[in-house]
Amino acid sequence: MRNLCMGLSVPEDLSVIGFDDVRECETFVPALTTIKQDHGQRAALAVKMLYQLKNGGVDKNVRLPVTLITRDSVRSVNMHKK
Repeated sequence: MRNLCMGLSVPEDLSVIGFDDVRECETFVPALTTIKQDHGQRAALAVKMLYQLKNGGVDKNVRLPVTLITRDSVRSVNMHKK
């Protein structure tokens, strides 16, 4: 897709990645590559952390697994020069 303002094309000139895998990601042209989280797991952890906070302490560093959903807005790039 050619951007008329900048003269750039996705993904030929520029790769684009979104976050949260909203429903519209698949309908964009080109379809948007995105990072997906498990919303149920995130909600359950939030409830657990609120309970911990109420009872005196909470983990400050939390990491949840994510998944890369590859669609048409990125392409492979060879970073090694021959």
